[in-house]
Amino acid sequence: MTAPLLVLSVPLLDIGLAIVRRFIHGQPIFAADRAHIHHKLLSMGVTPRRLVLILYGICGIGAVASLMVTVGPERNRGFVIVLFCLAAWLGLQHLGYNEFGVAGRIVLGGTFRTVLSAQLALEAFEREVRADMTLEECWDVLCRTSPQFGFSGVVFHLDDVIHRWGTNTGWQARIEFPERGYISLWRESGAKSEGAAAVLFVDCVARSFNEKLSNLEAVHQQ
Repeated sequence: MTAPLLVLSVPLLDIGLAIVRRFIHGQPIFAADRAHIHHKLLSMGVTPRRLVLILYGICGIGAVASLMVTVGPERNRGFVIVLFCLAAWLGLQHLGYNEFGVAGRIVLGGTFRTVLSAQLALEAFEREVRADMTLEECWDVLCRTSPQFGFSGVVFHLDDVIHRWGTNTGWQARIEFPERGYISLWRESGAKSEGAAAVLFVDCVARSFNEKLSNLEAVHQQ
């Protein structure tokens, strides 16, 4: 099965790159774009005639590698396949597919673990606030969770519950709850946690406490 894959390496590789690339960008897989292999080569100044010759040459190398795998000594087959894959990987490095480098750093550099941990913390926070808890108990949850997202201080002023925690320096995200009060989250400049996660946390706090206040008002009216 390796032989036909080597012969069709260019179209198969182009299709695979297009699917992964569009998935990373959140685009429809079947949507057209100008980031195929031949588009990349054209953007590098390669003329159409030279581009065709390059692609023909790569396909020819793939055909030769396929023949070597098929009729060559069995002990050399693994070496041929590894050498061809290495050459393909080196070639892709020069085409400027930056999204794959970023995705690799996210997966291998610990960013993926950080994002996953933040998402789990957000879901746990939202689940606790939505539970049957008083505003005092929600305040405790907020103080316990805020440092995970780089916030060093919280001002909590909802209904008759007023609390302050931490250091109120740096910049703040103030969440207004009309006629009920506000929550201010303070974050010092240069905080080590991911800024994107902090924004998600602010949005989660606004959404969770809006729902909590609505539920408390409904219970009070009953």
